[in-house]
Amino acid sequence: MPVSIGFPRLRMIQNRRFISVLLFILISGFWVGATSVYAKMELTVKKKLQFKQEPLAMVSSRDGKHLYILFEGKLLVYSLLESKGQYTVSVDKSIDKITLSDKNELLILASSTEKTAQILKIDFIHQIDTSGLPYQGPQDAPVTLIAFVDYQ
Repeated sequence: MPVSIGFPRLRMIQNRRFISVLLFILISGFWVGATSVYAKMELTVKKKLQFKQEPLAMVSSRDGKHLYILFEGKLLVYSLLESKGQYTVSVDKSIDKITLSDKNELLILASSTEKTAQILKIDFIHQIDTSGLPYQGPQDAPVTLIAFVDYQ
């Protein structure tokens, strides 16, 4: 037979285990919610970059491999893996902001004075030295396909 607690039409389940578990969850939830937790945090400087001119803005690539640093009139692509500047690209001197799109790694350069934006797609082209390696077809072919395979 259901037990009434004093509220009209509100009935409790007679299973004492259910009530005990419910009370334990409620009481422990209030206790945990009232506790403060403090964590220790440490910061370590991995590398300090020194520039000849003041950077206007910078943004990191989504994969964490590159840092795009905007200076007046140029964009420096810095390799975080190799710890060196890889490429320098000339940009309009009015460009003063840089951001990176979320999905397709497009760089967006903006000028607040000119009220313009440029959308750039950066593709990294890697040169691979194939001299002395086995090949098929003409050695001076306009296109070279390279298969990285292990013959062992």
